[in-house]
Amino acid sequence: MKQSKRIILSSLVALALVFFAGSGWTQEALQVSVLPKGADLEFRTLDANRLLVSVLDAQGYAILGLTKNDFQIKEGPKNGVILSVAPLVDSEDLGLNIVLVVDNSSSMKHRKAVGPLLAAVKEFLATVRPIDNVSLILFSDSKGEDKKWPTTRVLHSSDTEALNRFLQAGMTKGITDGTYLYDAMMKGVSIIADLPKEDQKFMVVFSDGEDLNSSYKKKEVALAAEKLTNFSAYSIDYMDKPVLDDFLRSFSEKNHGVIRKAKQSTDFMLAFNDYSKRIFHRYIVAYRFHQPPFGTLAITPATLTIEEVMTIDSSPLLNHIYFPAGSSNMLARYTLFANPGEAGTFVETDLKTTIEKYHHVLNVIGKRLTDNPDANITLVGCNSGVGNEKIALSQKRADRVKRYFITIWGIDPARIATQSRGLPDAASTNTDPRGQVENQRVEILSDHPVILDTIKSTYFDAISDSDEIFITPSIQAEAGIEKWSISLLGDDMVLKKIDGQGAIPAKIAFDTASFGMATLAQFKSLRAVMAVEDNEQNSSMLESATPVTVVFHKSQERLSRKQGYKVIERYALILFEFNKSDITGRNQIIVDHIVKRIQELPDALVKVIGHTDIIGKEDYNMKLSVRRADAIFNKMAAADPSVPKKTTVTGAGPHSPPYDNHIPEGRAFNRTVIVTIQYEKSKY
Repeated sequence: MKQSKRIILSSLVALALVFFAGSGWTQEALQVSVLPKGADLEFRTLDANRLLVSVLDAQGYAILGLTKNDFQIKEGPKNGVILSVAPLVDSEDLGLNIVLVVDNSSSMKHRKAVGPLLAAVKEFLATVRPIDNVSLILFSDSKGEDKKWPTTRVLHSSDTEALNRFLQAGMTKGITDGTYLYDAMMKGVSIIADLPKEDQKFMVVFSDGEDLNSSYKKKEVALAAEKLTNFSAYSIDYMDKPVLDDFLRSFSEKNHGVIRKAKQSTDFMLAFNDYSKRIFHRYIVAYRFHQPPFGTLAITPATLTIEEVMTIDSSPLLNHIYFPAGSSNMLARYTLFANPGEAGTFVETDLKTTIEKYHHVLNVIGKRLTDNPDANITLVGCNSGVGNEKIALSQKRADRVKRYFITIWGIDPARIATQSRGLPDAASTNTDPRGQVENQRVEILSDHPVILDTIKSTYFDAISDSDEIFITPSIQAEAGIEKWSISLLGDDMVLKKIDGQGAIPAKIAFDTASFGMATLAQFKSLRAVMAVEDNEQNSSMLESATPVTVVFHKSQERLSRKQGYKVIERYALILFEFNKSDITGRNQIIVDHIVKRIQELPDALVKVIGHTDIIGKEDYNMKLSVRRADAIFNKMAAADPSVPKKTTVTGAGPHSPPYDNHIPEGRAFNRTVIVTIQYEKSKY
């Protein structure tokens, strides 16, 4: 048969996956398409990754010669990969079960149709392979009470010569007077019912005349066939009437087959050839869907060591109080007492972090003014000059701070002077909105050395030997990646989750400091879990094979083992003005103190790190941070020649900021140099 021309259709011929259950095909998610124009496609599942596919042209004839490029398989959004397409006739492992019901009643002899029928069936059987099983059913007039099917005779064989001999004998010596079509069809249904459900079963029925002699009725045959699976029925109607037999037509169409009218014996060959091609000229299509994403997650370092350390922290006092634009009300993040009673319980040394100290800055200064009655302060109200930021507002801001000192801390008004001006004397850049916010402030000035001195505190903290936990995904996705999420877990608790779309970064970092060392120290291990979904909605969950072991060294435990515990003294230099690296008088006092401590601790390690805020260009800020660090280091080295041997100096610029760059006080504190002195102590 000439193969139809292959044309990619704008709308592919697609049928939903069907598998035979009872007498109906049930639609599933699977879709199979074929490229030849006008093709009629039907298919059945053989197993999880194979289909038996029939492809017919517009005239109902099998299309030959198709390859894997002609098929497409989908399941919802998933695209199947066609592994192979092989003609069924070439298969050596997929046998078919064929029941051939042949009417050998005497009317065949009278109509001189025996010869054409034998020739047509012989041609049909020529396609049968050794792995196929054929059951040839003929009528029989023999009677016997011990026979369940006295009206039929059956030969089960794949030997085509034996089948042809059996049929020839039945069409000559075995010709019957009666017509037992329904009995023969019921026998065929019974044979098929005993076969495995997953096997492919076909019935071809040839009828010469109307059944008047069977013990079974049409309805019984139809009902019995409804229970069959993977079954198709084909009929050839040679009855002596112009229209198709209604029962045979219904039986064939309900069981996924067709019926042909043979008006004369020369039609036998065409009908049997057609059914031979429909049954045998099918394709075994092997396929698979794209694999779900797969791969590995690596997590480093192998061990995260957290050590409890005594921290002696000297934080600069930032003498600026910031205000919202156009307002003289202080920001909500400042800690303000409601009455003098609350102020009376305040202890400066209870404060720990630099930001906590800053948010108590009015209380720190209020307490110091109380403890030093000879000290005075000046409050300088400033504004950015943008919008309704005017001199009058500057004065209101200064008055607001003064009122707090008077009403809450009981400071004599005579000790507090106020001034108002536009931009501060050392203003931040006013062309940047962040700089404008920094200029909306009250500056607190004092000539008394204690009032604006650094804020000191001693507390136990924890540090780790790694600043970051790194996750390295190695993921393969045949269908491409649609979205993903990765979580860092402490034991079974999710610490942080990162979501993304498209390509997965080669490495994902989690900042250990962001979790808090006290939080990390409570876990035995850290692990990573990743969810990945591809563009076909295949999803996978991956987990790091080897977790990060968390080791926590407590200072008391180290002492009990007669080991020293770590001490870190941290000094943040009095803050640099915007875009400056000059060392002021207060910075020099701190530098002198640092040098003295280094001389007292000959085995200490010293780090000098310069920082900047994020305003301005990154390259410039990097150089500025180095200038700040070098300025402090040079002062230290000039005071003690041994300093360079134990000191490392770096400039971090705007990177790894110690404080939050999104708030004005955070940016102000980031304009600093932090000096740390690390050493071990053998007792508390």
